[in-house]
Amino acid sequence: MGGKKKSSKPPPKKKRPTVPKTFKCPFCDHDESCSCVMQKDSGIGKIQCGVCSAFFQTNITDLSDPIDVYSAWIDACEAANTAPDERERERDRDRSRGRDRERERERSSSRGRGRQDPSDDEESEEEEDED
Repeated sequence: MGGKKKSSKPPPKKKRPTVPKTFKCPFCDHDESCSCVMQKDSGIGKIQCGVCSAFFQTNITDLSDPIDVYSAWIDACEAANTAPDERERERDRDRSRGRDRERERERSSSRGRGRQDPSDDEESEEEEDED
């Protein structure tokens, strides 16, 4: 007769990847020289380079990680380094989009108004006939 069946060992647990807390400095290019401090109680994330003393601070939430603060820093650096001409073009585009939206609102609000004078209908029909 057979003996008792041996139980097999459980598979080894996989290690969870950890989110880094030290990063490469965008100013002096030293690896792992920037360390991040998260003050979740006050809602502030700070990152500072230990070599060149570059510093950045941003607002954080309870779900924020150090990589979020670093990403915000990189985004702020890129925004500061964009050419002024590009920024002006972006502002002009945004302004023109705003004007377009205002025109749309005016058109939609004028469509909703009822015409009070029947002569307005006749004039609009004459304008359409001319086209």
